[in-house]
Amino acid sequence: MKLINSILNDNFSGSGMILFKTQEALLVMAQSDKDMDTSELLKDLSLLKRQFPLFAVLHHFINEMEFFIQQKGEIDGDELIRRIENYRKQWQNAQRKASEKILTGLSFERKNILLHSNSSVLQSLFAELAKRKIFPTIWQTVSAPVNEGILQAKVLNRLGFKVHLFH
Repeated sequence: MKLINSILNDNFSGSGMILFKTQEALLVMAQSDKDMDTSELLKDLSLLKRQFPLFAVLHHFINEMEFFIQQKGEIDGDELIRRIENYRKQWQNAQRKASEKILTGLSFERKNILLHSNSSVLQSLFAELAKRKIFPTIWQTVSAPVNEGILQAKVLNRLGFKVHLFH
């Protein structure tokens, strides 16, 4: 599937963004192809899992989709769209809730935090910290070879954090 190929080559995005891009690709496919080849879809989902073995949120979504497809046998585009929309609705506030939970157990005041790569989950956590006017010092790796850490450093800097970027 052409839509999945661009995701397979994405070295910049974190797991949350890869999940979002995967869902968007599946929605586009489901809207344009009402009679879906589920065996090809399952192969593509399996390929994504192998490409991103450490992306737990992506694996959770793909496992849910695989189970859904295997249970139903054949699905059409409308069924896939409904399933993805239901999944999104169920998990829409998960990052914010996780951030709030972390903040109940950890103090970030007057701390130095080391970050690597680029993560929407971490950006959600730091957005919550900024709302609470808690600004630890951040040390962010550039994350070679594709420098995705620079993207995260810019996001965190816009939130008001002092970010030290290093290789």
